[in-house]
Amino acid sequence: MEKWVLNECLQQLIKVYALAGQQFIYAANESRAPVLKKFYEQRAFERTEFIDDVRFTAYGNENSHQLQLTTEQLFENHTELYGENVLGSLLITDIDSLVIDEKALEICQCLVDDGLPENLSQLLKAQFFKIESGMISMAYLKAEHGYEVGG
Repeated sequence: MEKWVLNECLQQLIKVYALAGQQFIYAANESRAPVLKKFYEQRAFERTEFIDDVRFTAYGNENSHQLQLTTEQLFENHTELYGENVLGSLLITDIDSLVIDEKALEICQCLVDDGLPENLSQLLKAQFFKIESGMISMAYLKAEHGYEVGG
């Protein structure tokens, strides 16, 4: 895969994850059940960690300065991922979190099938399994807690 194609695919994956993270944060804030609140918070943290892991693994040395961001760089990254003035806003879309997870699975699978460098391939494979297990957990929680699950 050409470097510019890989870069574009990774940027799309990061944007999907940013949207999913925002979706889960909103769901956690709106949840009335403590178990669901914790579940959504964990999923949001996983999305943020994965975005950082992808950036470090894919761009490592050339962007290693991102590991020690200044406040201004942190806000720039936040704006790049989520857009302007999103911190205090309501959910920007009504996409079910399972749909977002399915899209992330598709992108991960497409990238893994295209012969990535081993470190990036391993990262995406691990994330693929995390997403799948989260989707199974979501199905279980939906059966237990009904309508409130969805993210």
